[in-house]
Parts: sequence; structure tokens; C-alpha cells
Amino acid sequence: MDFKYKTVAEINAMSPDEQEKYLADKKTHEDKVAKDQLDASIAEALKPIVSNQDKAGQDMATVMEDVNAIKEAMKSKVGPELKNFLHTVIKENHEEIVKNFKEKGSKKFIIEKVAAMHMTNNGTVTNVAGLENFPTGTFEMDNDIAMIRVPENFILSIIRNNQRSKVPEMVVKKQQVPGEGAVAVVAEGGIKPLVQYKFQNTATKRKKYAGRIEWTEEFEMDFEALLDAIIEMFERDVLTAWQDGIIETIEANATAYVSSSLDDTLINPDNGLAIIATMQQIKALGFIPDAVVMNPVDIDAAIYTQDANGNLQLKPYIDANGNRIGGVRLVPSLKMDAGTALVGEFGIYKEIHTGFIFRRGQYDDQFIKNEYTAIGEVFSVLNAAPAHYPGIVKVNLATVKAALQKPAA
Repeated sequence: MDFKYKTVAEINAMSPDEQEKYLADKKTHEDKVAKDQLDASIAEALKPIVSNQDKAGQDMATVMEDVNAIKEAMKSKVGPELKNFLHTVIKENHEEIVKNFKEKGSKKFIIEKVAAMHMTNNGTVTNVAGLENFPTGTFEMDNDIAMIRVPENFILSIIRNNQRSKVPEMVVKKQQVPGEGAVAVVAEGGIKPLVQYKFQNTATKRKKYAGRIEWTEEFEMDFEALLDAIIEMFERDVLTAWQDGIIETIEANATAYVSSSLDDTLINPDNGLAIIATMQQIKALGFIPDAVVMNPVDIDAAIYTQDANGNLQLKPYIDANGNRIGGVRLVPSLKMDAGTALVGEFGIYKEIHTGFIFRRGQYDDQFIKNEYTAIGEVFSVLNAAPAHYPGIVKVNLATVKAALQKPAA
């Protein structure tokens, strides 16, 4: 059955369990779409080998010709890391692939990247292109490791949270719903109206963010400092996955921009004014915005604008240093896609988590192979009443600016 995307309103109407299932189905669908696109790209990339299937013999020059053609076909379809990986796999299996095609076989070649144990001889550490061997003369080994940069975590600085040794399996919160009766003016001797308040129980389940790494004793002996760095990166990645999961949930629960009094009134609306309009919508519902999360490029686009003469414009609604907008804290983050922003009262959320749990041990036959495993995990439960979800809005800045634009006369 085809997956159907739901609107923000439809998602907000779901129960917490239904929302969790929807998000899981959404990820499964998007993973399948990505895999289908990759399969199509690989099929396209293999065409040069198919066209050469009737050649009597292929020397290494022809092999490299095919591989280079494949790389060209893949340039616009997959990232550089996967291109190089595909190059290696096809090169290693070239003879078998060609034989299969010549015999009109139907064998499938599964091309995938699978995480492996950290070893000294399985590609965990390789040389950059052009560096075949270490220099024979004097050289110095720099022990600093240039790690892949990841966006900084920020979400715990704007939502309520606390750490515990144990996280409950579920958090139940009561939210008020419309009741019966109302307070009224009563004449002397009159009967006071009966008022009944009503509530609903809402529930949020605990989540576990976890992974594992494995290594050999030889790797630990030969790359001791590198293993320490790997463990540090592993901890960082578990913590990042946990906090990214919090952000993903908040975004899924967020509502959309609807309207404000600024609609159809501004001649040249910018990103800052789009945020001001969004905050007005939030305030109209009784919430108090306490943070705005934006991609740094969108913040720069809001601050550095010029008038018709090229002069930088002064904007009273944006702090000169880009720290506040409309008096509300502005959080720059690469975790937010360019062109979008999260605005609202983030205090509606309360999160409980454990510390980073790290365990080292051995399983199966690792003991007799001198192999080790470490697991890392964080337990977390994020809770807010669905009635408060409208307190945070995820906006498409271009859409809001279009709504603010004054129609041409």
C-alpha cells in the first residue's frame, strides 16, 4: 500500500502511538524511495559493462575504462563516498559481472555498505589518494584527528529537561478539554450554575537511542589514540542521534503558519518579518514564544539587507549581533534546513533522560578471537500535551513572506 503524507493538522489529531507509527512508516517509505533511486542509479552505471559483454577479453585498461564510465554516470546521482565505494566493488567483481552478462545469467550483485569491526587490515585506516606508502625519510605523525564536522546540539538549552538514573517507560500527562457549565452573574437568592472541568490523559513512551562498535586487540594496540577518538566520536553520535530525535518529534508536532495581521501589508517582507508574523499567531493563541531556531544563512539574509541605494538597513526587530529577534532568543543551527524555522514556546516540552551509558564486553566467540564490543545508549522520554502543540510553529519562510507581501495596486 502506498504511503500517504499527512498534513500538520492530521498529525496533530493523532494519538501519541499513532504519531509514532506514522513517523516510523514515513521513514520506511523514504528509505525505500532512496533505495529505489540508488538501484536505478546502479543499473544506469552498469550499462557500460553490459555493452562490453561480447568482448573476447578485457585487459585492465578496458576494466578501468568501464569503471571510469560508471563514475561519470554516477556523478549526479550519488555522493562522492558512495561513488568511490561503487568503483571499488565493481572493479573487484568485474570478471564475475562480465561472465554473468555473457552467459545471460540472472545473478544479483548486492552492493551495500555495511559497518564492520575496527581492524588493522579491513580498511578502517587507509591512505588518501596519491599516498601509497609512508615517506622513507624523516616524517612526523600528527596525532590530531580531523573529524567530520557535525552541527552542535542545542535543543536541551531551550526545552525543560532533567537527567535521572532511570527513565520511566511512559509519562502520562493530563490536558484540559472543554467542560460543562460556566460561571455567570447570579441574582440574590439565585442558584449558582454548576461548573464541571474535564481532562484527558495523554501518554508518551520512552525511546532508546543506541549503537555499538567493535574492534580487535591488534587494532587497540596499534591505534590506541585512534580507538580513544573513535569512542569519543561514538559517544558524540549517540548523543546527537538522541537530540536529533527530540528535534524531529518537535517538528512533527509543530503546527503551520496560518495568518497574522501583517498579511498582505508589507512591501518588502524579509525573514525577520516572517518570524515576527509567526510569533503574532502564536501569541494570539495564548502562548509566549521563547525561542526561534533558524539556519545561519537565513539569519544572515534577515540581518544584512540594503536599501535601493545600497545602504545597510537598520532593523529594530533584530538584535545587531543576531542574538534576538522580536525580543526572543535566536538560536542559529545547521540542524534546521535553510528556508525553514521553528518558532514558539519551547517550554511546553519536558524531557527526561539518562546519562550516556557505555558498556564494554564480549559476546559469542569474541573471547577466543581477541575481539571486543562496546555499546552506547541513552534513554529518553519527551512529553508535551497535544493541546499545547500549536505553541510551536514550523514555518517555510518563503511561504510566510508571500503571505505578508502587499498585493500590487
